Amino acid sequence: KPDEDKIKVVKNYPVPRNPREVKRFLGFASYYRKFIRDFSSLADPINTYPDYSKPFHLATDASGVGIAGVLFQYDEQNNEKVIAYASRNLRPSERNYPAIELECLAIVWAVEQFRPYFYGRRFGVVSDYNPLAYLDNTKIKSTRIQK
Repeated sequence: KPDEDKIKVVKNYPVPRNPREVKRFLGFASYYRKFIRDFSSLADPINTYPDYSKPFHLATDASGVGIAGVLFQYDEQNNEKVIAYASRNLRPSERNYPAIELECLAIVWAVEQFRPYFYGRRFGVVSDYNPLAYLDNTKIKSTRIQK
């Protein structure tokens, strides 16, 4: 069983604010790589430091069991460069939501998760759920969507 004190050190590690601090964190985390399966693929998004001169984009999705968001930017070749991932399970009450409400929930939740990246900036949202595009032009009856 993992040592609780060591877990606290990792959980309380300060968030890197620049590439040098990212390298420092990866050096710290590399000590534990022998205990973490596929460490290099897990650490890959950390190496992709965001370029604040470029716009951010958010891709979201929802299913019957969870919601997720991916923060990314486009590089010079127009390829998506992932900055961060976030996901969570649906609460029991949320599992009864209709699909359009789940998709809206995924967007709102993901925007909250990545708020520091979006604050004061324009950003794009990508969703595979086409009915979301019509929300702007329809009279919304659901109070959850209105919120």
